[in-house]
Parts: sequence; C-alpha cells; structure tokens
Amino acid sequence: MKNAVQIFSVPHGLLSRKFSIDIEYEHEELYSLSLTQISTTTFFSEPNTPNHTDKEKSEKFYHQQNYQQHFSKNSTQIKPAEQIKDSFAKNVFIQLGEYFMGQRTFFDIPLKPVGTPFQLRVWEALTKIPYGQTCSYKDVACSVNNPKACRAVGMANNKNPIAIVVPCHRVIGANGKLVGYAGGVFIKSTLLDLEKNVQCSQHASPAILPIF
Repeated sequence: MKNAVQIFSVPHGLLSRKFSIDIEYEHEELYSLSLTQISTTTFFSEPNTPNHTDKEKSEKFYHQQNYQQHFSKNSTQIKPAEQIKDSFAKNVFIQLGEYFMGQRTFFDIPLKPVGTPFQLRVWEALTKIPYGQTCSYKDVACSVNNPKACRAVGMANNKNPIAIVVPCHRVIGANGKLVGYAGGVFIKSTLLDLEKNVQCSQHASPAILPIF
C-alpha cells in the first residue's frame, strides 16, 4: 500500500482553513482519503457594502459576488501536485485542488473502499447525492432499501474511508443539523459551504459521482 500527503489552504467564510490530506492507494485505486485541520487564519476583511452591515449577511454577499476570485487567490496547495512523482497520487491531488478551487463538481478516480456489504451499499448510495445538495440519514437508508436502518447508515457514514470523493459530508440530520462527521463538524461545514457557494457563484449543475 502506498501513501501520500498533501496540504491545502481552503477559504471558509472570513477564514482560511489549512488541511492535511492523507491518501492510501495501490494498483491505481484509492483505498482511503482522510483530512485533518492543521490551522485556521483570517485572510480577508468584510466588504464595505452599505446594506450588509450584519457580519453573516456580509459574509454571504461576499461569497456570492467574489467567491471564484478569492478561490483562485487563496485556495492553494503548499506543495504543488505537479511536484509529486507518482502519477496516480498526482492525479488525485490535482482533482482535489480543482475541487477546493470550485472548478470540479465530481471526481474521476478509481476507488477501492474496504468494508462490509452493507457499508459498501451505503457508500455507493452516497456517491449519488448531487454536488451542493444534502440528504438525511433516512433518505440514504431508504435508498439502500432499509428505511429502518438510519443508525446503521450513520455508523457506515462515520466509517467511510474515502472522505470528500465519497461525499459523506452531504448527509445531515433530519432536522437540518450537521450532526456528526469523522473529521469534525467544522470540516463538514467547510465542505458544504464550499459547494453551496460555488453553485451560487457559478450556477453549477449538480453532478453525480461515478464509482464502483
């Protein structure tokens, strides 16, 4: 099994979150992808807009009007993927970089997650949640023909070995709350806000991720 690590700096609201992403792969197939937040910094101020004095409204306006511009300036890889010698790892990190920059709504990466038959069914169902949208644990349970298995779906979601690419972050509670996420709810929030704001700024069409 091969391993590679990349660090990304990703805009989130008025902050820049720095993530370390670790992948494991073999025979040109991705087995796992995990991300850990390293640091958080403020990298820009609120826009001077008369009708957006409230911080939350100002932040929303900022994203909708200038999201792509600030992605291109602030979403960076500490070590450019082009410097990675392994072609598979390079491709994975290039696609992740495009995702974080708001330029990619689906991934084209061969995957090989390891899990129980039920977990594999749940993870496959996750790949059918459109970019920028969310669904509940019950929705996923129904999609695998086991509507009473909400808790089991939650456990499978938590055990998802390939974060982002298999978008478990798009599953939320029935009441709309983000609830749990293996990498931390703040990471889940970052990913969901990223996709929402890209759609607001680009009117991107939802894309379904091909897998398995």
